[in-house]
Amino acid sequence: MKFNSDTFLHGLRGRRGFGRYDFPGIEDAKCGIRLLLDEELDEGRIEAVAYCKERKADLTWDAEFFDRELKRQAIFRAYVDPDSDPDLPEKFFEDIDDIRKLDTVLVLELYELYISHQQLADPFKFVSREEVDVFVEQLGKPGTTERGLTLCDRRTLLSYALSMACVLREMRAQPSSSTTSTA
Repeated sequence: MKFNSDTFLHGLRGRRGFGRYDFPGIEDAKCGIRLLLDEELDEGRIEAVAYCKERKADLTWDAEFFDRELKRQAIFRAYVDPDSDPDLPEKFFEDIDDIRKLDTVLVLELYELYISHQQLADPFKFVSREEVDVFVEQLGKPGTTERGLTLCDRRTLLSYALSMACVLREMRAQPSSSTTSTA
C-alpha cells in the first residue's frame, strides 16, 4: 500500500479539518483552527527570519523577538474562517500585520489555543504513551491519584485529559467486542 492510497488520504483528511473555537475575549465570536503542514511551518520560519532581518533585529540579545514572530506566523497560517468550506478553508486573518497589531496577551492566547488544538489532534505530542500508561496505572490506587495529579503542571494535566478523551472516543467508535456464543 502506498502513501497516496485512499486509505492514507482518507485518514489524513480528518486531521486536516479544522476545529471551531471561541475567539478569546470577544463574546459570540468564533474562529477556526487547523493543523499546519510541515512545509507551512518551514514557510513560517523562513518568513520569521526575513522579518527579523528586515527589522534589523539582533537575535543574539533578543531571541524572544524571533520566537514571537514564529508564533505570529503559526497563528496566521493555522487560523481559518470557521464558516468556510472545511475542504478549502479561508484565512481568518487577511494579513500577518493584523496579528502584529494585536496586544501581546491576545497573541499568546491565540497561540495557546492553537497548541491546544494540536493536542486534540495528537494528544501524545507532549506526553508519551508510557507516561499515560503510568498515569492510568496510578488512577485506581487509593490516595495516589490526588497526590500524583498535584505534582503535574497544567500542560501535562491537559495532555492526560485529552489523551483519555481520545481513547474514550476511539472506544465508543469501535464496535463492541463482546459477542454471544451460540453453542
